[in-house]
Amino acid sequence: MSYFLTRMVRYMRRTLRSFRVIFHGIVACFLVLTGLLAFSNLRATEIQIQDTDAVEIASGQPGLAYEIALYSRQLIDAKTDADRSDRTKAIQDGLALFERNQTALRNGDPSLDLPPLHHKEIVGTLDAVDSVWSDYRKLVTQLFTADLNDEKDFEAFSDKISDQAAAVSARADRVAKAFQVVAEQNQRASQLGFVAIIVVSVLAALGVLAALVIVLHSLAALALATRQFAEGTYEARASTSGVRYTTERLQQNAGTARRGTDRRPPRGSR
Repeated sequence: MSYFLTRMVRYMRRTLRSFRVIFHGIVACFLVLTGLLAFSNLRATEIQIQDTDAVEIASGQPGLAYEIALYSRQLIDAKTDADRSDRTKAIQDGLALFERNQTALRNGDPSLDLPPLHHKEIVGTLDAVDSVWSDYRKLVTQLFTADLNDEKDFEAFSDKISDQAAAVSARADRVAKAFQVVAEQNQRASQLGFVAIIVVSVLAALGVLAALVIVLHSLAALALATRQFAEGTYEARASTSGVRYTTERLQQNAGTARRGTDRRPPRGSR
């Protein structure tokens, strides 16, 4: 009897060791899923910040083109050297800022948290801006040396600058809208990735819960069969679906014990 009980205890210990292995695997899976979720969230936040900066800079370019045109008109109308100096500096700063932003949107700029641009459609739109910007820049810089004393010349030159500013602004506005589209696409992709990880995590949790229920049910049935066997009920069966090997051995042991009991002579007989 003690031999069979020892074997049952050994089988139960083996089952518990298997349970520990399963438990460690479960913990490892959850750690991996948690790491993926954290990385996905961090990456999505980084992309969102970059997209927001790019959209903000691109959206400011059309207004900057009109601002340069406004300073150009004020330079034409300036009466004193101090006013002309201030307007000239404002125009030069505006030109430099516009070109810096164009370069940053195209090639990236770590100081502005902008990555290099990889969208060919936006690159083509930036090229269109640069083509009209070149003419606009030449027209504006002519103000630094032009002598516009006649009112008709003043109006004609001012109209040219306004028209060219409108052309630059229109193409720059297309760039801003293109960056907005890319930002929305990236946001949708991040949301889909986040939802996918959540779904996988939920499915994994359901799988783990099912495995735990099966293992705990098996252990409970195994313990009940062992207790009944120890009490002498050799017909006991452990209906465990998760520990088939242990169940079969228990049933074999129960059969052997029953046969041994049947062959044992009654007490007092010789």
